[in-house]
Amino acid sequence: MKRSLCMVAVLAAGTTASAVNIPAGYDYLMTDPGTYFDFGPGIGPVNFRGVPIDPSTYGDADTIVERKAPAIFPAFGTDVYPNNPLAGTGVTIPIEMLALELASTAPIYIGESFFDVWVSLDPATPTLGAMTIEHQWTDTDGPTPEGTFDSFFDVFAIARFEPVGGGTGFQIPIQNLRLASTGTLWSHWPYGIYIDQVIEQHPGVGVHIAHSVPAPPVGLLMASALTLAARRRR
Repeated sequence: MKRSLCMVAVLAAGTTASAVNIPAGYDYLMTDPGTYFDFGPGIGPVNFRGVPIDPSTYGDADTIVERKAPAIFPAFGTDVYPNNPLAGTGVTIPIEMLALELASTAPIYIGESFFDVWVSLDPATPTLGAMTIEHQWTDTDGPTPEGTFDSFFDVFAIARFEPVGGGTGFQIPIQNLRLASTGTLWSHWPYGIYIDQVIEQHPGVGVHIAHSVPAPPVGLLMASALTLAARRRR
């Protein structure tokens, strides 16, 4: 909570870490087509779309990830860019998925009924992971990719099956599902990183595909930090 508020104060003041490094903070993502989860016998694979968490605060974002520590890259000498990072240097930081809201793209048929399926994170167990970021190319402070990252999450979520038209539904827990990505391109973006597309997958079980969307305006960052802190306390 305190760290989130401190981060907001720094951003509001217009001061950030050097362009080479990536500060701790939040990434806001929108789910892309191709996202699915296979629930196994009796249900099978279900295709999902993203559901915006709170359009008034987070815009189109249906997924929020916290980079829980800054990525500080070793530097060398003086180049075109002072503190230009050592090519191929990898920095590993802890990450946490704070929010995920998905819905089935169409009702699915189970038994003799149609169900809509909704997926959100399990509030009882955090979805934690790690991210190894490599700064491989010249620092441009723009949209040109500057490196790649590998990442993983151990996802704890709950799938809610709700009958179309109303009635009693049921839930299926998704526990400790390892979703991993490799070689994802990234570039610097104010207060974080820009991801054109990340494909997180557990082969044969599930895939989550997403891309970056703009962070909340500075005026909403305080509310965003408070909301995320409240999510962690639940």
